[in-house]
Amino acid sequence: MKKDLKEKAIFIPADCIKIGNSRSFAIAMALVNVYDIYWLKWKDSRDFEWENKKLSVSDKVVIFLKNLFRGISIKETNGYHEINFPFLQDNFLRIFSSKVVSQIFSSWFNTISLKIIVSKINPKHIFYMDGFYYFRAVSNEKIKIWMDIQDDHDFTELKQLDRYLCRKYMQNQLKMSHKNYTVSNAAATNMSKEFSFPFFELPNGAWFDSILSVTQSEINETKKKLGIEKKIILTYIGGIVWYDENFVKKLMTALLPYEEYVLVAVGNLPIIELPNIINIGAIDNEKTYVYYRLTDIGLLLKDSTDSLFLKNSQPLKIIQYSVAKKPVITFPISWINENNFKNIFSVCNTDSSQWIKSITALKNFDWTYEMDKQWYNYDWNRIAMNYLVYNCKE
Repeated sequence: MKKDLKEKAIFIPADCIKIGNSRSFAIAMALVNVYDIYWLKWKDSRDFEWENKKLSVSDKVVIFLKNLFRGISIKETNGYHEINFPFLQDNFLRIFSSKVVSQIFSSWFNTISLKIIVSKINPKHIFYMDGFYYFRAVSNEKIKIWMDIQDDHDFTELKQLDRYLCRKYMQNQLKMSHKNYTVSNAAATNMSKEFSFPFFELPNGAWFDSILSVTQSEINETKKKLGIEKKIILTYIGGIVWYDENFVKKLMTALLPYEEYVLVAVGNLPIIELPNIINIGAIDNEKTYVYYRLTDIGLLLKDSTDSLFLKNSQPLKIIQYSVAKKPVITFPISWINENNFKNIFSVCNTDSSQWIKSITALKNFDWTYEMDKQWYNYDWNRIAMNYLVYNCKE
């Protein structure tokens, strides 16, 4: 579609982490041929975490000042517009107040910038992929507001006053939203109950073409470089969210007698010194695709029992393993139970012997056409069209 015929849409991301695999950015890029996308950008302090670096107080101050004291500028890049603007990130304010109070105050400031941007662009849509965290809903009858809170949260962990403030703040924003999304049906149920507004599932996805374009020569070269050509390759790919250092040590120590197995750990993860673990470190998302493809069995290595965030999630890595046609072993996830995915296997406890039993049972795993059909609609392009383009025309 020609750009001058496209409706303008502002995308507010949940983060601006350079190295991460962003749900916000993936959805925006899947819609770039449908809408004239304006992407809000700031310097994100969480880059330090993703790169496994310690964020000092002086680093926080520098990032805070660089984000705050800058003008509004718009530039076109790779088929969409990128907007820099004065931005107040709440983590610096947490030195002086609670997370909820800091978030509410920073959203007030950031919305001043957003209103100026709106007046310059005159969009038809605003996609709040931050779940109204950094910005408040703009009251404008000519603009449709779409909200995505992404992951589930356990609001009982908040102090009573903070939970009250959070609920009131969110309810004031949600009453102006056209439709509210979160990552799974289980998360949608919890969010709807907490805020008394309806939420709907907007699933995670993967770039099928990018993962499947990795060549066999790239896979072989990487295996040779790591010296694992003759190994059964277990992998964990991603951040610390699904990686419990103590459990990994326990499991891989128990797996030492099974010399054919090796774990390749890719991401900003604690270094575990065991002979059957290869620590790759943090790499750009596109560079992880070869590791999904060389995997024999993917692992998610953190107990989800006491975490709504984990139990009600839709881990991107599970979808990417599945696009690469790999089996995955994980702790329980509601979404997995709901869909009965044939290549995903759950272990309900931290008993190493149970995990080893599941791992060894998959030694001769075969992918089937039925599994392809189960994952077909998890392509980011199909998700954007099926869940967002259709609804935005309502």
